Amino acid sequence: AIPKLKELIETDDYCCLIFERAKGRTLNKIVEKSGAMKFKKVIKIGKSLAEVLQYLHCFQPPYIYRDMRPQIVRIDSTGQVKLIDIAIMREYKPDVLADTVYLGTRGYAAPEQSGGMGQTDARTDIFNLGMTMYYLVTGISPETPSFNPEPICKIDSSLPKGLEYIIGKCIELNPDNRYQNCQELIDDLNQYEFLPKPKGLFGSLGYCFLERVNKSNRNIKRQLRGLPTAAAVKRHACGLPAAATVAASEKDFTVRLLLPL
Repeated sequence: AIPKLKELIETDDYCCLIFERAKGRTLNKIVEKSGAMKFKKVIKIGKSLAEVLQYLHCFQPPYIYRDMRPQIVRIDSTGQVKLIDIAIMREYKPDVLADTVYLGTRGYAAPEQSGGMGQTDARTDIFNLGMTMYYLVTGISPETPSFNPEPICKIDSSLPKGLEYIIGKCIELNPDNRYQNCQELIDDLNQYEFLPKPKGLFGSLGYCFLERVNKSNRNIKRQLRGLPTAAAVKRHACGLPAAATVAASEKDFTVRLLLPL
């Protein structure tokens, strides 16, 4: 999703990087023409962009993008997304208290990009991405002067609560309350149907949802890494209160764990 570098031109006065031209239309142009996107498409785009940010954050020191927004993301006819601007990306500096220059786009920028809250980090990019997904799924631009992000389900009751939870967590004002890394965000996007996680008894003990699958399929589809077999879940369930007991069949069900058992 990052354009390939085609040529590097260096002189005594400047350095010029020439990248490939990204195909397709920018996300904001698509929304301006057709309105809010289908939520499943937004989730797919969100995962793709989160994976790009995760790649940048894996460098040592990490690269912080700082300007994720619909205007700099193109999507082609195959659904592939590409960033078209990396001009304000910076290295994270562990010993620095704040950014040297405060940059970002109004509406999409996190509070710490205005200064006074420490330097930007991976959680800043997650905020930017959350605002981008908000725009894509609602069609409401955060750049408008009177913008106040309402829960997306209040805007459109047909949207899934899980996506509302994910976007809300991305755009928390306090970085400590956001996803702490992109892998956490990707994991939740992959299981948005089961969010937000329940509270109370089942939230503390953990529980399973069972989804009937084709009986001819004898292989349990593992939805999460480290998912035990249905038989193992069934054995574990014997030690839980009656209300949490799970019936599972190797042949008939896929077991999806929402919380560790």
